[in-house]
Amino acid sequence: MADANVATMNAEELEQYGRGFGDFLARLLHASQLSPDQKAAWAVLVTDMTLDQMVRFAAVLELYTEAPKADEVAELKKKLQAIKDEYDAKITELGNTAQNELASVMADFKAAEEAA
Repeated sequence: MADANVATMNAEELEQYGRGFGDFLARLLHASQLSPDQKAAWAVLVTDMTLDQMVRFAAVLELYTEAPKADEVAELKKKLQAIKDEYDAKITELGNTAQNELASVMADFKAAEEAA
């Protein structure tokens, strides 16, 4: 993220890069193993850092960020699949209900036409 050449960027590109890097840094800080108090303190300090200091801080944060373990990823996938399955079942149920209600309305409409 920090390997872009900011010296050649125009103002719009620089602003976009800054926002992207800020988001990256915030996510890295959030994912780090630092205590909540340490995270809060660093979040305050970042606002006064130069870009070079932020880049160095990001490199240090990466040392304090643990990659997810395989079993954690598997558990997350399992939970996400369960949520997706529940969502799919609900969508199917709602679709069937809507089709049944539409068929009922059409039958009532046809009966009303025939009666008229």
